[in-house]
Amino acid sequence: MKLFTYHEPIEGFPDHTPLIDLWRRSWERHGFECVVLPPSSDLNDRWVYELEISWKDWLSRSNNCWPYTRACYRRWHAYASQGLTNDIVFCDYDVINRGVTPADILSVPDRLWIGERDGVPCLGRASRAV
Repeated sequence: MKLFTYHEPIEGFPDHTPLIDLWRRSWERHGFECVVLPPSSDLNDRWVYELEISWKDWLSRSNNCWPYTRACYRRWHAYASQGLTNDIVFCDYDVINRGVTPADILSVPDRLWIGERDGVPCLGRASRAV
């Protein structure tokens, strides 16, 4: 089962390469094929264009700096852009696997979302449309 995460370097943040390597090893050890997606730089993509131009004022009202906020939205675009017809399984690269297998992910009915209460999911399975 492919497991996707997203990463883009953000100025002022530490290098996350060691954490991504740990993430990859922990999930691969339990049978996942790990894929680290980069941000799309295709300004011909209407969604990417709108994020950078039209939506920036509204979205940049976040408590976080704009580059971090932009990366959060680019992550969802990267997942949705995979063109998969089946569900996509995604996970933040700071979630280290201590025993979850692909069978565990597939056994949860009605998709899987794990995150803080009322927070953004850090591990999930969703259709591309979701």
